[in-house]
Amino acid sequence: MFCKNCGKEINDDAKYCNFCGNDVKCPSPTPKNIYNFYKKLMDFFLPIGNAKKWLISTMFLLILNPFLSMCENYKFSENITGQNIYSETSSVFKDVLLMLAKEIPFIGFLIFIGILAIIFAEIFMVIPLIKKSIYKSIYIIPTKIISVIAFLLIMFLNVGNFIESNNNEFINYSLTFWGWLLNLDTIALVVTTFKFSSTIKKKNKKDKELEKQ
Repeated sequence: MFCKNCGKEINDDAKYCNFCGNDVKCPSPTPKNIYNFYKKLMDFFLPIGNAKKWLISTMFLLILNPFLSMCENYKFSENITGQNIYSETSSVFKDVLLMLAKEIPFIGFLIFIGILAIIFAEIFMVIPLIKKSIYKSIYIIPTKIISVIAFLLIMFLNVGNFIESNNNEFINYSLTFWGWLLNLDTIALVVTTFKFSSTIKKKNKKDKELEKQ
């Protein structure tokens, strides 16, 4: 490795530079360092006040949603005279997307656009914090749209599978553990997104009233 102070090459296990005497050992994380990092992180979110918790929750749920969509979310079993013949788990969300992407190339393009949309929604939500500017609707609308679309897609698959299960007396359908998590994540995403939006609107309104005084 190289000394950060003088740039000379030194042993990888060296604690001090042989040339300039600089301490090259990386400082271990101390309670003070951890506190300083936490304080800087909280200062970053300080301009949005109480909306901080809703922003962090929304970003976490937004990242988690696509990963849960790829898990085995649904369980199908064939029953004859009340006996379980076989059981199969499947991520219907993933299977439907892959089937459509294979049959209709344009769908594959839409999936790619959807992934980009999630990334851009994440970026849009932190732009005002980076710029230290006021949150406008344009920064929140993309995430609200994505959360609503995700909710409608999941509900569409749930209802579709439920109807198919009722129409076919030999097939039973149920949600797996991951399926329940996906549904809860999607519902929570809609809630946190709209809570963040309403909290920001209240804060902006309050700030304008304080400016007039």
